[in-house]
Amino acid sequence: MDKKVSIMISMVAILTLGSLIVSFNDVIVRLLSSKGNIFQYLLARQLMMTAFIVPFWLRQSKSKRSQGMPWVQISRAHLLILGSGGVFIALKYMSLATANAVFYTAPIFTIVFATLFFKDKIRIYQMATASIAFVGMLLTVKPDGISWAIIAALVTAVTLALSNLLPRVLKHDTTNLSIMFWNNFYTLPTLVVLGLIFWEPISSDFLLFCLASCICSIAYQYSTVIAYRRVNASIIAIIEYSGLVFVALLGWLFFDEKLDSVAIFGIVLIIVPMVFQSYLDKKKLSEEDIVSGLPVSVTT
Repeated sequence: MDKKVSIMISMVAILTLGSLIVSFNDVIVRLLSSKGNIFQYLLARQLMMTAFIVPFWLRQSKSKRSQGMPWVQISRAHLLILGSGGVFIALKYMSLATANAVFYTAPIFTIVFATLFFKDKIRIYQMATASIAFVGMLLTVKPDGISWAIIAALVTAVTLALSNLLPRVLKHDTTNLSIMFWNNFYTLPTLVVLGLIFWEPISSDFLLFCLASCICSIAYQYSTVIAYRRVNASIIAIIEYSGLVFVALLGWLFFDEKLDSVAIFGIVLIIVPMVFQSYLDKKKLSEEDIVSGLPVSVTT
């Protein structure tokens, strides 16, 4: 197998795993939303994430601990705060399936932003398959009208797309681990202030949920940083729709959300375009289209 195609397949697998993990995180946040306020949740989670990453970050050489461009890291940090807040609000007031109907517009925004800001090549069939998958998503989860919670979920989708793409402006010697550390570190000043202003008593269960969310978020952040820095965004963004299948299954398992025939048809509309896109990408794309830039260090 060609090395470039092999890289693409590996990144697709990593992003699919990340989608599964973040689906579990949605379940955790849904349960956690009734146990504390949004700022306490974000502060506790980000403190845990930063503490978890620090030992691995310090194992790197001093040069590899560099943050690259501070404005990129600070921007991603505050996109993370905004997006995570949107997730918390959406999952508190909407069903798991409906909230994810909006979250999964993120790959569409990713393709659009990558084309506008990074001049990624995008083909008609890629837009077509993304659109069909999006329709399938709507059929699966059947979003029921517009509300502030849906707006919060849409904000999450936009911030996620921008956050996925921002690492591409960093130098390729900025390691993925350093990106994760600085991204989480820069959330703390803002969250400490907000957390103290709106502080209220919390339970041990709340902290356990925050810890579980922390683990899921770290795994997902790492998967997106790796995948989006290595492969053209228009190729792999649609793979994130696999998370919709995971969400549908988890919603059924944890919240008794039933799948009717329309929902099953929607899932088929998501899976088939992904298979079709993979076939056409392998057949038509050149090596320059497949891999966007130099290899990224994943050394810890």
